[in-house]
Amino acid sequence: MKKMFIAGIVVICVSLIYTIEQDFIKPKIKKYFSEQQCIELNADIIVVSTDITGLLADISKAIFLITRNSLKKVNAYVDGEKNILDKTERTELYEKNKKLLHQLKCCNDELQKIQILLKPHEVMFQSE
Repeated sequence: MKKMFIAGIVVICVSLIYTIEQDFIKPKIKKYFSEQQCIELNADIIVVSTDITGLLADISKAIFLITRNSLKKVNAYVDGEKNILDKTERTELYEKNKKLLHQLKCCNDELQKIQILLKPHEVMFQSE
């Protein structure tokens, strides 16, 4: 009885090892895509790219408005205009602008990462 139990365990172990080995040894089957699938993929790229372009336009507008506002404040200071804010208001505005600067730097870093990711693809499509 003990020998049959051990033999059963050995058979199970051998079959498990064989099954696992077959999963690792499977030949790689290359899948080919139809022309329609390629066109559909390009259509999806167009949709996503258009969405991104819209987002970038909105971001550009927001950055333009932020830059314009900051330029107005710097120019007003250079022209000698005095700010009528008290210490508390000025401190709150400074903290708010400090957070804005941090957010702009983070956005800049993320956009640079995206630019690096997309650069090889840009080169690929320029040759077409």
